[in-house]
Amino acid sequence: MEDAIPYNTEAGFGVLTSLGTMILNEDLVARIGLTENEIMSIREQTLAQIENRRAAYHRLVGIENPENRDVILVDDGLASGFTMMAAIQSVKEFLPSRSLLQSRLLQEVQPKE
Repeated sequence: MEDAIPYNTEAGFGVLTSLGTMILNEDLVARIGLTENEIMSIREQTLAQIENRRAAYHRLVGIENPENRDVILVDDGLASGFTMMAAIQSVKEFLPSRSLLQSRLLQEVQPKE
């Protein structure tokens, strides 16, 4: 079932920052019964994707050092919030002077007919 968690990358059971920090939605992980082995397997796959993207975009990654600077994080829509939490965690590790967040409040949910 490729649409089922953990194979759906949009499902939001957790996030992994480009620095390797993992933030899990513990409630969801417990509810769907993900094992430590499954989580670590997906973590390794995701780290490989991060490295591939870092290599592909090497001219755009690390151009600016955010230390002691203002950083603005923008997300086009928050669903679970885990992606934004990962972005915040990643930026914090670079010691900016302050971080500002900008996003739509929440994704719109259409009622089922």
